Parts: sequence; structure tokens; C-alpha cells
Amino acid sequence: MVQRIRLVIHGGLIDHEDGEESRQPRREALQQILDAGYQVLESQDALQAVIQACALLEDNPLFNAGTGATIQRDGQFRLSSGLMDGNRQSFSGVINGRLIKNPIHLAGKLQQFEDRLLDSTGVEIQARSLGLEVYDPGTPELVNRWAEFRFTPRFTRSHGTVGAVAVDAQGKLAAATSTGGRFMAGAGRVSDSCTPAGNYADESCAVSCTGHGEDILDEALATRIVVRVGDGLSLEAAVERSFHEAKERSRDFAAICVDLDGNAHCAETLGLLVAAYRNDAGAFTTTF
Repeated sequence: MVQRIRLVIHGGLIDHEDGEESRQPRREALQQILDAGYQVLESQDALQAVIQACALLEDNPLFNAGTGATIQRDGQFRLSSGLMDGNRQSFSGVINGRLIKNPIHLAGKLQQFEDRLLDSTGVEIQARSLGLEVYDPGTPELVNRWAEFRFTPRFTRSHGTVGAVAVDAQGKLAAATSTGGRFMAGAGRVSDSCTPAGNYADESCAVSCTGHGEDILDEALATRIVVRVGDGLSLEAAVERSFHEAKERSRDFAAICVDLDGNAHCAETLGLLVAAYRNDAGAFTTTF
């Protein structure tokens, strides 16, 4: 039996009210990124495919990661990412990194190190030692938005984060997630994306989450789904059970998932998940 390869990517959540003028540019970007990710998946492995797809999502200012990252209340950009090699059961990540272009690239390099999860100080030291460029992810538009709202006591939470999950021709699974955090979050706030709650994989399936990070952490969402698949539930049943429980607790998040057999499943509790994949006929398909 030929192993079915599958790559699924996401660019966070949007509101149902967002019009076609907002959705179409995202669809076009996701299609280009998905195609590029498949080129890697068809010639290399799942780990390299999710790194490539996630890095391209980081480079696109339409999404809240890398160049499109949002800003914390103190005016600083802090980027986080998580990478999970399901075949080797190896997690690596970046916590609140600054002045870095692609956190997921550093997370990929950390897979080869003994210290695989770094805070902001470690990120700066390791990024410079590896020769990664110093990069300011801030855009003038976002800095101006921060200046407008910096004295507002509360601000509606944004739903940023990008991610990718894949299974390759050898049946190896991987997951990658990257985020610029929540707009106007407290200084130093850490997202779920750099934890196994928001990004996880093993030999049975891979999951990348987006949404309200604290809700994802409270549910240990990615790990919960993966464990349930490993315990014998189908991917769809594991996702639906986990999200049913979450809705009862009014959680606000979404996830993309793929299993060993190449089955894909996406779900959200609120909003519209900005995700894309190729269906069983090979056609580009989105969830929004």
C-alpha cells in the first residue's frame, strides 16, 4: 500500500463578518504556500515540509507571525514557535524571541541541540551564534495601531498564529506552529504555540492549534487530541470529542490535524479557521 502524503496549513482565525475582500488574499497566499510545502514534502520529509510552510507563512504580513507579528502592550514584538518531530518524539521551540525573521527556522536548528527550548535571552544568543540575521518584524501600520490603543485598559483579543502539519511517504509526522502573540497582551506574555499544548505530534498524528492561547493551554489541546488517536480513536472522533468538551467550557480556538493514514481534520469553536489543504482528489481546498 502506498503511503498517502498530506500537508495542511493554517493562518489563524478570522471573524465571520470578514468580507470577501479580506478572505480572497488569504486564499491566494495559502495556495502558493501549500504548493511550495508540497514540493518539499514530495522530495524530503514531513519535518522539512512543515518548516518550509511555516516559514513562508511567517514571511507573509497577512498573518500574525514573523513579519506580520503583532505587538505587546509595552511596544515590543515577541515571537514564539514550536516544532515537533513525531518520528523522533522531539520538541523544540522559541519563547518570545526578538529581532528574528523566522522563529521556526531557529526551532528547526534547535532540533540538533541538547537545549531545545529557549527564552528570549537564549534566542538572541543562539540566533546570533548561528548567523541568523537581525530583523525587526514591526510594520509602521502596527506600530501606529499600538500608539492608538496603548492606553486602552482592554482590547479585543486577536486570533493570530500560523501552522502546518504533515505526514510524508515514509509515514513520518510533524507539526510546526508560529505566532506573534496577542495584540496588546501584557509584556512578556507567552503563547501556547511554543508548548506541546499548541503544537504536538507522535507516530499516530500531528496537530497545530490557533486561537486564545490560555484556552489552548487549559485544554492541553494538541496533546489531548494526539493521545486520544494513539489510544485508538479515529482522528475525527478524537477531534470532535476534544472540541465538544471545549465548547462546554466556552473555549475559543481551532486546530488542524493529520494522521498516519493521511486523513485530515480541522475544527474550531468560534470564528472561521483560515486553513487550506489538498482534498482526496488533489484539489486546493480551504475552510473559509
